[in-house]
Amino acid sequence: MNLNDRPSKRHHYIPKFLIKEFSNEDGLLYVYDKEKDRILEKPRSPKSIFFENERNTITINEKEKSSLIEDVFFKKLDDTSSKYIKELQSSKIVPELLSDDNLAQLQFFMINLFWRLPITDFATKDLIKRAKINSTGIDPETLRNDKGWNKIQRMGFYKETIEQMGQSQTKRDNYYAKIAEFEDDLFLIGDYPFIFKNYLRKFTDLVEDDYCIALSSKRILSSSAKPLVKFTRLLSFNYNATIIEQSKKYVASNNLKLLQASVEFYKKLKEKHLKYFIKNEIFEELK
Repeated sequence: MNLNDRPSKRHHYIPKFLIKEFSNEDGLLYVYDKEKDRILEKPRSPKSIFFENERNTITINEKEKSSLIEDVFFKKLDDTSSKYIKELQSSKIVPELLSDDNLAQLQFFMINLFWRLPITDFATKDLIKRAKINSTGIDPETLRNDKGWNKIQRMGFYKETIEQMGQSQTKRDNYYAKIAEFEDDLFLIGDYPFIFKNYLRKFTDLVEDDYCIALSSKRILSSSAKPLVKFTRLLSFNYNATIIEQSKKYVASNNLKLLQASVEFYKKLKEKHLKYFIKNEIFEELK
């Protein structure tokens, strides 16, 4: 792709290949709009949710725009990750499936997603605000406030995370990973589609903290520093409630009744001021 190609507009911050694994037989998902507190009447296709128009578009001048960040950089990352993620989503669950290579590729995928999500916009702005900018002929504050420059810098956070991961002095000695699969649909997908045990404070927390990620509506992967026990059906309620709590705008499911029940469960926890404890229960049970 070059600058003369027509720029794309619909930029998914969650790749469609992941969203599809939460869709029904018709390829559709029911959507809970958290901001409006309502479940949309009609189900949506993966291409019509979890995106923002021109989220990664850069304005070159009054007549030209470029979507190279989306169409080249993120597309290349997604194409590479999808091969490994699809294997984790559908292959037979055997020890070889959780190889070091597959888990490393999953972590790269999660790092990629983390720096693309709208909910992490605040972290990006804060990092850029505090960064020292050395420039020649351009006022640093002008750069700091330039939307296009900010989008380019955000790309670099993926690379920065990978580099800090390699240099980390606090690497865990062991990673215990397990996939749990169920016959029926249990898991939702939100616009923050994974759960970390702790509040993330530094780049390396993205790979060194315990986490859970639903790979599909039926399959979930968990990883922790201590040996894991079975992920139960009961824990799926906590997982879904946590996904709803941390999502910024949308949560989706292939099953309308599951989505309705999950939203109702989340609201009851919220009323009783228990929503902050449900995530801890997940990781306590997994130890």
